[in-house]
Parts: sequence; structure tokens; C-alpha cells
Amino acid sequence: ALPIWSLSGTRFTMAVDGEPFDLLDDIKTVLFRVTQEALTNIQKHAHASQVALTLVFSTGGVLLRVQDNGCGFDTEAVLHHPSRGIGLRNMRERVESIGGVFKVHSRPGSTRVIAQVPAEALRRFTLQPAAAHAHPARHHRLAHRRGRNAGRGAGLPPSHQSPCPNLPTRRTP
Repeated sequence: ALPIWSLSGTRFTMAVDGEPFDLLDDIKTVLFRVTQEALTNIQKHAHASQVALTLVFSTGGVLLRVQDNGCGFDTEAVLHHPSRGIGLRNMRERVESIGGVFKVHSRPGSTRVIAQVPAEALRRFTLQPAAAHAHPARHHRLAHRRGRNAGRGAGLPPSHQSPCPNLPTRRTP
């Protein structure tokens, strides 16, 4: 992993695993936007001291993982709250628009965002006529404007777990 230090003091590492292969621009754009939103969420909410970005290329497809050691959050509560989690829903929609799978796992000290595009989806997407997959992000933004848009842990050493000063308590039945 390539360590990169930010001005904020958050340590950022980036790694590419496997043998990289070329992706269509539309797929690259979706993965870029997911990365951008995940990093924005970390900056705004996580209070993390470590962030790790990994891109894995394999015969099974491509996987993007962004994880941090911040506060964590209740994924179910955020994903189902009408005014919270819009960025997470947008990431999910973008990934699903190219036939991928989006997952988020979170707990205090560890959040992991995963965007996986299986080889089958890459092949299917590549074989479609150009108009069928042109600008999935643009289609996503239009759907959002029309009102249709009403994981963590491994990879960061435990010594780098950061406390969250205002972590809400999670209610259990």
C-alpha cells in the first residue's frame, strides 16, 4: 500500500491488488464517484485517523474498498432515514446501474464501503450497445432530481482505532 499523509493528519493508504485491466469509462466514473462520496463522508462524519482505499482486479471482476477507523454508524438507521444517508443511497444506485453490488459495514472504529462489479456484469456491460450504458451517472442524477431517490474492520490496525467524541448510542431491543 502506498501511504499518503493529508494535511488534516489523517493517514491515507492506497493499494491496487491483482493485475489491473482496462475498464470502460462509464465504469471508471461510477467507481470514482463512489470513492469520492465515501471519502467525503469520512471527512465530514468519521473522525478517522486512518483511511485505506483498495482496488482489487481479478478474474471475478473488480472490487473497490474504502475503509476507515472512525466512529462508525448504524447502517440500517441511516439507510432508511428519509433525510440521512442520501450519499450512501446514491452510491448504491450508481453501482447497481452498472450491474454491481454495493455494501456498507459499520461499527464504532471501523467502516467499510465496498463496490463490487463482477466479471459477468463487466462482460454484459461491455456487450451492450453504447446508448444502453452511456453516462450511468447522468441517468442517476436525473432519477434523483425526479424524486425517485426519496463495512469496516480488516485493513486498519487496532492501534489506529480512533474514538468518536459524539458517537450516538445504538439502541438494542
